[in-house]
Amino acid sequence: MLSAESLRLVKETGEKASKDDRKFLAGFEEYMRLAEIYQAYNLIYKFIEEAYSAVIQGPLFNESIYNAARFILTNIGARQPLGISKVYICYSLSILGFRFEAFKTAR
Repeated sequence: MLSAESLRLVKETGEKASKDDRKFLAGFEEYMRLAEIYQAYNLIYKFIEEAYSAVIQGPLFNESIYNAARFILTNIGARQPLGISKVYICYSLSILGFRFEAFKTAR
């Protein structure tokens, strides 16, 4: 929602873009990146917090969580977005790495 609002405020792009337009485009990119991170974290949060029977278990779901954890660790960098726990991410990555016999990842 914030990314759409930032994009709506942009009047010109390219060389004609003003300082405010560049600021709004940078805001759009940052909000989209955060939205992707929060969407991936939703899978990890469900995997850790919800009851075992409530979460769909299976090879495709586990693989999705594994890839979501890898995606977040790659894109989060040094920043710590509000509500995202690196402990949950690393814990789920280690559990699934052990299940998939990816022992270097599990360590």
